[in-house]
Amino acid sequence: MALRNPSIEELTDELSRNAGWLESPFEAAAHLESLGINDQIAQEHYGQPDVFSLALVIAQRQRGVDTAQETAWEEERRRQKEELDKWEPPGLWSAIPRFFFRGVAFGLPMAIMIFSILLLLYSLWAYYYFSTARATAIGVGTALSYLLAGGFTQAIGRRGLMYLRQGMFLLCLKVAFFFVAAGVLVTALVGIILYFFFSAFPVVSGIEKDLAVVYYFTLSLLWLSLSTLYMLQKELLFSIAIGVGIGVVYIFREWFGWEIVPAHQVGILSAAAFALISTIVILAFQHNRSKDPRLPISTKLPRFTLLIASVAPYFLFGLLYFVLIFGDRIIAWTGRTDFRQTFIWFQTDYEVGVNWALLGLLPALGALEYAIYRFSGFVKPQQLQYTVKEAKDFRSWFFAFYRRSLVLYFVMSIIGAVGAYFFVRWLVQYIPEIAILLNDVSVFVFIFGSIGYSLAAFSLLNVSLFFWLSRPRLAILAIIPALIVDFLVGFILSRLVVYYWAVIGFALGGIVFAVVSLVLALRVLTNLDYYYYSSV
Repeated sequence: MALRNPSIEELTDELSRNAGWLESPFEAAAHLESLGINDQIAQEHYGQPDVFSLALVIAQRQRGVDTAQETAWEEERRRQKEELDKWEPPGLWSAIPRFFFRGVAFGLPMAIMIFSILLLLYSLWAYYYFSTARATAIGVGTALSYLLAGGFTQAIGRRGLMYLRQGMFLLCLKVAFFFVAAGVLVTALVGIILYFFFSAFPVVSGIEKDLAVVYYFTLSLLWLSLSTLYMLQKELLFSIAIGVGIGVVYIFREWFGWEIVPAHQVGILSAAAFALISTIVILAFQHNRSKDPRLPISTKLPRFTLLIASVAPYFLFGLLYFVLIFGDRIIAWTGRTDFRQTFIWFQTDYEVGVNWALLGLLPALGALEYAIYRFSGFVKPQQLQYTVKEAKDFRSWFFAFYRRSLVLYFVMSIIGAVGAYFFVRWLVQYIPEIAILLNDVSVFVFIFGSIGYSLAAFSLLNVSLFFWLSRPRLAILAIIPALIVDFLVGFILSRLVVYYWAVIGFALGGIVFAVVSLVLALRVLTNLDYYYYSSV
């Protein structure tokens, strides 16, 4: 017996059940062809010149028949619920401790370093009894290592995280080690240039210039290695790596009686090795555990030019951000003071003040992490809940979320700064060495440094929005005027008044960064539906 072709009414019902609401006749045509209906069948059995004409009839019928509309929308709601269940973010009360811990864990290495220097009088690269000349050389090397690694960290995080979220673990490993290798090569080339520069221009002590290059090189290796854990979002392992490094320094210093500089180098390289080995183990394990047949088999990276072009804006922002964070220190170390032996001269009280301010940033980092991850977690579910006609409600929801995030962040910033001030004061009675480091200068730097760091970190909330929507240009536009204000004001005040007034330039730079990024973020949120659609 010959098979009977379904009627137009039956076709409409079938497409409504299987495909839900048909957005256009073209979608209906695609479904008809998947059912085996071609132009010949459309002509012979439905009296239409081709499949597209038949699809137009079915699409119009779906919109004109109540039962077809109801069937289609029931299918749409079922699919939407399935998608919502898949993308449903964790509940509020379970998310708060989780993401706050991740934010605090991100700042935990800094806290470990500070407490290490307070308790042991040395850390992974610092030492309480370094001479000022040696501290200057090591400080310059440390600052330069951050500047160089900042761009590579952003590149690794951006490209590696993209592959990680798609389950392409081998590609993630490849791209991470590609940029680590590129970073090592650039680090070595810059190190050679620095050696000859320090030899020709005595900006640091001639006796200590070798140490500046050595610490610059090994610390750059450390930041490049740790950036792979940053990519994996393994903040706790990040802290453990720092702890391992300090532990190695302690063993070689206390058990074997090594000098502090070689002990530092072994500790730094041990922490770097721990980070790289951890990354390899984690990605290899994930690759072997989840061999999804739907994923591409190829593990070949894109062409070199395409790979570099895809991360260039993020690399540039990473470089500029660390220039903003460390630029005021170099300005202060070259500012007006009663005594200096070299052009750059380490100022202990300034360093104490900025590290003190960084300690107070820990609670704010928790709030920042919470806001960033909740935002990214809610975009997809909210997009699924709202139709195109409800785009205004979609934007309004995120405006409200953004306002709540601002309030939470600045409340935690104030709590952190006040808590850090009184906590360090309280520690004086148990660690007398702290009293020697605290003076009017360090308190002054702490106050303005807290303003600068809290606003610079707040700006990362806006920057993460730009990055998430693939708009890195906006992040660069926000940070450039901040750098200009930071360097211009800091340079003038540190020359006309006194060196530690450089921190005022940093605070003003943080304000500019926050204001400009806020204005740009509000502009993006006003048209969030457009930016979101164009980024996916």
